[in-house]
Amino acid sequence: MSRWARAIRQRGMAAPLKQGRPLGRGKLAPYQAFIEELVAQDPDITLYELGVALAMAEGVGGLLSLWVVPVTQR
Repeated sequence: MSRWARAIRQRGMAAPLKQGRPLGRGKLAPYQAFIEELVAQDPDITLYELGVALAMAEGVGGLLSLWVVPVTQR
């Protein structure tokens, strides 16, 4: 039996299942309030600036590569 046929039998439809991590469980979840505060202070802040601010304030170095690796850390 195919996956589509099984899905129709089990769920009554063949719609795809949700993908990705559950909300609030990502690697940056512990820093969400800090990031939101930075964006509230400067709505035009760049992704690079957010990554640098997070690294400097919270000491997060490994997570910076999730967004962008600054030239100084290459």
